[in-house]
Amino acid sequence: MRAKDWVRIAPALLWAACSTSDRFSDGGPGGEAGGGERDGSMPSDAGGGSGARLGDPCTSTRACGDDMFCDTEVDLSYPAENLPATIDNVPFSAFPGGVCTPVPAAPYDPATGDTCDPLQTGSAQGCGSDGACVAVDVEEETVVACRPRCDPSDEESCGRFGYMCHYDLEACVEGCQSDEECRLLLVDGDANGAPDALAYDDDSLAFCDPESARCKHSGSDTGVTGDACERLDDCEQDGLCVQSLQTFAGLRFPGGTCTKLGCNHDGRACAGDGTTCSRLRSWSPGLVTDFTCLTSCTVGAEPAEDQTGADGHGTGCRPGYRCHYNGGAGAQSGVCVGGNYNDVADNNVGAGCQTDAECYSPFGLGSCVFLQIADVAAEIGSCSLRDCNAPGIPDDLCGAGNECIGLNGDVSFCVKNCTKTDECPEGYACADDDVNPSTPRICYPACFADAECGEDEVCSPTPMGAGTCVARTP
Repeated sequence: MRAKDWVRIAPALLWAACSTSDRFSDGGPGGEAGGGERDGSMPSDAGGGSGARLGDPCTSTRACGDDMFCDTEVDLSYPAENLPATIDNVPFSAFPGGVCTPVPAAPYDPATGDTCDPLQTGSAQGCGSDGACVAVDVEEETVVACRPRCDPSDEESCGRFGYMCHYDLEACVEGCQSDEECRLLLVDGDANGAPDALAYDDDSLAFCDPESARCKHSGSDTGVTGDACERLDDCEQDGLCVQSLQTFAGLRFPGGTCTKLGCNHDGRACAGDGTTCSRLRSWSPGLVTDFTCLTSCTVGAEPAEDQTGADGHGTGCRPGYRCHYNGGAGAQSGVCVGGNYNDVADNNVGAGCQTDAECYSPFGLGSCVFLQIADVAAEIGSCSLRDCNAPGIPDDLCGAGNECIGLNGDVSFCVKNCTKTDECPEGYACADDDVNPSTPRICYPACFADAECGEDEVCSPTPMGAGTCVARTP
């Protein structure tokens, strides 16, 4: 299954975690245009439907009238295991029923001005005063398209089958389109810890509400914020389950966790004690989530016996869940997310690794980091501790001979200081990463000078400036 499939099934499996602006902050994807029909300033088959509005259904541009175009429906149905005998795959479409629009959907291209612009605000997006520019996944590419604005507190405000009102964008986007979609689970067919397929869940009673295009269930009010879950039905009626194989903001939630999107809107308060409604701070640059229900905690407040070990956890968090600094004024702004808790007892910051489980992990922060510097990517990871400068975390977390440096945005991580390359993992240089001879050198996957490599090596630069250590030519 292609990576795009996880985005397509977001109505059922929860997340379209990035906001529109984050998905296109680097200029957006290339490729051919999406489903709209366009041949200049006037549609070629204009004539009918002169009163069409943004968001009206259509099968061709002719149906949308003058100065409007039609983003036609695109079938994106996808396979899943264990489906009922009555269907071969899970039905799903982009632009279900077609969408009349002032600007046809196309890959985002700010240079030409031929698309709507999600980086602008209000009518400057190019969708009119009542429209919004959103991202839509179509086949192998992502396009931007105009959609009507809506009121998230009114679940029926989109008024069309297959469209739900996005809590954060406040615009009509693709929602669930079948009950089967709402009963899907991610599965790990090759047992490598990552999802690689979908399976229909016979035990689920979830259904696609045709009025709101949201997956719902008629279960009891159990499964409040932070409770473990396997499927949507395990959570409160308006809640959602982040499955154990899913990530949210790049963070994991072992055993699954119940949450609720759109908790910043009326009538969607978080259920359960000690909860907060906020965006989840990501360790991945530029990734911004919707407002969601999370369990509150205080960073670094757990006693020593809970800081490490397979049964470790943050205070107020489930076993295996750490207290994650979520931005804000201080340690009190923590929320519970999955942590790395294992039996590694000795600090091994800077050691070579392939998985997080190999790394020392107080406070659940241990991580096997695979850095990429310019066009130089580490072939093996290096054990580290992320968020080493977060409020509430001890200043000496990294340990002797190591230091805490910035990684990206407000995320920091521990690195090993060195004086020569044989103190570092294989393939790493002992680099002066900040070009400051007064600061210690660190084990780094890239080099910038011959002196940062071994005695019989030189730093071979790459087109983007960083280099790799290679054997010296005789």
